[in-house]
Amino acid sequence: MDVLKPDLLIIEGRCYRINPSNDLFDNSSNNDTDYFQQRTYEEEDCTLDESYHEPHNDNCNDEDDHFNCKVEYTKEKKYQTTFHVPRCFFSIIIGTKHATRKRLESETKTEINIPKFNDNGDITIKGNSRSGVEAAYRRILIIVMTARKRQQFTHFISIPFITDRIRERFLSFKSEILANLHGERGIVEAVFQKPEKLHMTLCVMVLSDEVERTKAIEVLNRCKTEVLDVLLKENPLKVKISGVEIMNDDPAEARVVYGKIHCDDEQRLQSISDTIVDYVAKAGVMEKQHEKVKMHITLMNTSFLKDDRELKNVTINAVPIIDAFGYYNFGEMTIDTIHLSQKGAYSTSGYYKSSLVLNIT
Repeated sequence: MDVLKPDLLIIEGRCYRINPSNDLFDNSSNNDTDYFQQRTYEEEDCTLDESYHEPHNDNCNDEDDHFNCKVEYTKEKKYQTTFHVPRCFFSIIIGTKHATRKRLESETKTEINIPKFNDNGDITIKGNSRSGVEAAYRRILIIVMTARKRQQFTHFISIPFITDRIRERFLSFKSEILANLHGERGIVEAVFQKPEKLHMTLCVMVLSDEVERTKAIEVLNRCKTEVLDVLLKENPLKVKISGVEIMNDDPAEARVVYGKIHCDDEQRLQSISDTIVDYVAKAGVMEKQHEKVKMHITLMNTSFLKDDRELKNVTINAVPIIDAFGYYNFGEMTIDTIHLSQKGAYSTSGYYKSSLVLNIT
C-alpha cells in the first residue's frame, strides 16, 4: 500500500483508511468499463473469494460517537438499530462457525441478529450502550463494503452514442482499418465494439439486490430534479466525437482505443459528468473510483478477445490507427438520455438493458 495514497472507504459521509490484509483487494481489473461487460449479470451474484478475511482498521475507533447510525431506545431498555444488508453478504458477516459475528458481539458487547439464509429481513443490533451498537454497525458496514470491492460490477451509468450517423461512421472506421491494416498485431474484427453498444461510461457500481437497485433509481431521479434540470435548462449538451486515442502510454502496445468527446464548452461537459458521479457517490449508492470522469467512447478493446485463447493476451499496434484516424469525425449529437445500464444484459435494440432512463432534454 502506498502510505501517501491509501485505500479509502466512504461510509455515511466519513472517510476511513483500509489497511491491507491478506491481499484483500483485487486490483487486477481492467480500468476500462467494457471489462465489466463481459460477464452476464445475475440477480444475486455476490460470490467472494474463500480467502476473505475481516479487515483490520486502526482508523476506526469504536468510541466514535459521531458515526451516523439511527439508534433507538426500546421498551426493553436496550439500544437498537436495524439496517439493510444484501443477503449475499450474510455469510461474510457471520463467518466460519459464526466466528466473525461472535467476535463482533464480544468486542462491542452487543447482540447481532442476522436473518436465516433463506430470509430477506434486515440485520438488527441490540446493546446496553449506544456506542457499542454504533461500533458494531460501523464494523459490519466496513466488512460489507470491503467484500463488495471483490465483486464484479452489476450496473453502470451510461450515455448512449448510437445515432444512425455515429454508427455509420464507426462502421466505416472499422471497415477501413480491417481492409488497410490487416495483419497488424491485434487488428481483428472481434476487438471492435459493437456499433449498437457505443457509449460513454460515467461510473460503475455494485447493486446486489432489489433494495439497492431501487435506491439507485431513486437517487438518480433526485439528481435529475435537483441538478440536471437546473444545469441543462434551455441549454442542452451538444457533443462531437472526433479523433482517437489510447488508454496507456505506448501506442504500439495498446489495449483500448477510444474516440474523444468534444463539446463547445469542454469544462461544462466534464463538470456535469463529475457532478452526477459525486451526487450518486455521496448518496451511498457507489464508491467513487476516479477523481474525474474520463470523456471517451471505447472503440476497440482487447478484453473483447478474452474468450479467444490465441488472442486473449494480444495488444493492439495502434500507431497506424492514430496516424490515419487522429482527426476522424464520428459525428455529432445532442445528449438527451442518461441510462442506469445493466452489465451483460441487452435490449432488442442491442444496447444494454436499462433499469432507468433519464430524459434530460
